[in-house]
Amino acid sequence: MTLLKRLGWALAFVIIAALAAVLPAHFLGAGSPPPAAAMISEPATEGGGPPQPANGATAPQANGAAAPQAVAQPAGSPEAIPRQIALPELGVQAPVIEVGLDEAGGVVVPDDVTTVGWYRGSVSLDSLAGSTVIVGHRNSAVAGSGAFDNLEGLEAGDRLRVVDESGTAHRFRVSEVEMVLKEDFASIVREAFGTDGAHRLTLITCGGDFDSAAGSYLSNVIVTATPA
Repeated sequence: MTLLKRLGWALAFVIIAALAAVLPAHFLGAGSPPPAAAMISEPATEGGGPPQPANGATAPQANGAAAPQAVAQPAGSPEAIPRQIALPELGVQAPVIEVGLDEAGGVVVPDDVTTVGWYRGSVSLDSLAGSTVIVGHRNSAVAGSGAFDNLEGLEAGDRLRVVDESGTAHRFRVSEVEMVLKEDFASIVREAFGTDGAHRLTLITCGGDFDSAAGSYLSNVIVTATPA
């Protein structure tokens, strides 16, 4: 091989290596992983009661494992983000706003206990794969019952309805209801927050025993529903 050809191959190798270092992962065929662990931000309480909504004077307390890692950009169309959810079996109809992560890496829950939040790191309602995640408060010592106060009361087969930005209703049927200790939440993060696998709706709130000293519930209620 001539010196010119050897220099040409060396230059090509350098260019390929440089591109690999700067191109986004999806151009190289590698998808972003779901969160390694997830936390639901839960505000502090007063008087040992259930969690109160966060406000400007009270910093939320994050409960759970390590902070979530970055996830892939939500799949689906921008118009298909949740704006309202109805749980007919529980008599619940609540507005949905977009939420992200707090400084500690926890998923933010809306201050208003009657409003729930779509985690913007999850997929849209018209996605063909992945989990559409909606979180909400159980209750508040000040504001009373939250939108997801009796979430564990749902049963397999119950129907849910989520309306998107365009006014389109997306219907789901509950497939599983589970209670997971917050200390064990990391074990189900990939299923709850994953952007792969069959499309599903995941609803999350606090539940289980209440720790008065810590001012928080010890578990999370997780409802999984599939398109109906």
